[in-house]
Amino acid sequence: MSAAGLQQALSAMGIACTVEAREKLALIIPASESMLSDVAIRRAVLALLADHGFTHVALEIPDQPDDHAAVSGD
Repeated sequence: MSAAGLQQALSAMGIACTVEAREKLALIIPASESMLSDVAIRRAVLALLADHGFTHVALEIPDQPDDHAAVSGD
Protein backbone atom coordinates (compact mmCIF):
# COMPACT_ATOMS: atom_id res chain seq x y z
CA MET A 1 0.00 0.00 0.00
CA SER A 2 1.15 3.48 -0.74
CA ALA A 3 -0.47 6.30 1.20
CA ALA A 4 2.05 8.74 -0.27
CA GLY A 5 1.30 7.57 -3.81
CA LEU A 6 -2.46 7.88 -3.28
CA GLN A 7 -2.00 11.33 -1.77
CA GLN A 8 0.05 12.42 -4.81
CA ALA A 9 -2.58 11.03 -7.20
CA LEU A 10 -5.34 12.87 -5.33
CA SER A 11 -3.28 16.05 -5.36
CA ALA A 12 -2.92 15.71 -9.14
CA MET A 13 -6.74 15.63 -9.29
CA GLY A 14 -6.86 18.89 -7.33
CA ILE A 15 -7.83 17.26 -4.01
CA ALA A 16 -5.75 18.71 -1.19
CA CYS A 17 -5.67 16.12 1.56
CA THR A 18 -3.63 13.90 3.82
CA VAL A 19 -3.78 10.12 3.41
CA GLU A 20 -2.97 7.71 6.21
CA ALA A 21 -2.75 3.93 5.80
CA ARG A 22 -4.34 1.54 8.27
CA GLU A 23 -3.49 -1.86 6.76
CA LYS A 24 -5.68 -1.96 3.60
CA LEU A 25 -7.77 1.03 4.71
CA ALA A 26 -6.95 4.46 3.31
CA LEU A 27 -7.95 7.26 5.67
CA ILE A 28 -8.44 10.43 3.65
CA ILE A 29 -8.41 13.72 5.54
CA PRO A 30 -9.41 16.47 3.08
CA ALA A 31 -8.25 20.05 3.57
CA SER A 32 -11.89 21.13 3.34
CA GLU A 33 -15.21 19.33 3.51
CA SER A 34 -16.21 20.47 0.03
CA MET A 35 -13.22 18.71 -1.60
CA LEU A 36 -15.12 15.44 -1.92
CA SER A 37 -18.70 16.71 -2.21
CA ASP A 38 -19.01 15.83 -5.92
CA VAL A 39 -20.07 12.23 -6.60
CA ALA A 40 -17.88 12.02 -9.74
CA ILE A 41 -14.82 12.96 -7.70
CA ARG A 42 -15.67 10.35 -5.05
CA ARG A 43 -15.97 7.70 -7.77
CA ALA A 44 -12.57 8.69 -9.17
CA VAL A 45 -11.08 8.39 -5.67
CA LEU A 46 -12.53 4.89 -5.33
CA ALA A 47 -11.02 3.92 -8.66
CA LEU A 48 -7.56 5.00 -7.42
CA LEU A 49 -7.69 2.90 -4.25
CA ALA A 50 -6.89 -0.46 -5.82
CA ASP A 51 -4.08 1.06 -7.87
CA HIS A 52 -2.38 1.95 -4.59
CA GLY A 53 -3.11 -1.33 -2.78
CA PHE A 54 -6.13 -0.31 -0.71
CA THR A 55 -9.44 -2.16 -0.44
CA HIS A 56 -11.34 0.28 1.79
CA VAL A 57 -11.54 4.01 2.36
CA ALA A 58 -12.63 6.19 5.26
CA LEU A 59 -13.23 9.91 4.94
CA GLU A 60 -12.53 12.10 7.94
CA ILE A 61 -14.75 15.15 7.93
CA PRO A 62 -12.86 18.27 9.05
CA ASP A 63 -13.98 19.98 12.27
CA GLN A 64 -16.33 22.89 11.91
CA PRO A 65 -15.66 25.98 14.05
CA ASP A 66 -18.82 25.42 16.13
CA ASP A 67 -18.34 21.64 16.59
CA HIS A 68 -16.85 22.13 20.03
CA ALA A 69 -19.39 24.58 21.39
CA ALA A 70 -20.26 24.18 25.05
CA VAL A 71 -23.38 22.13 25.69
CA SER A 72 -25.69 23.00 28.55
CA GLY A 73 -26.18 20.33 31.21
CA ASP A 74 -29.95 20.94 31.13
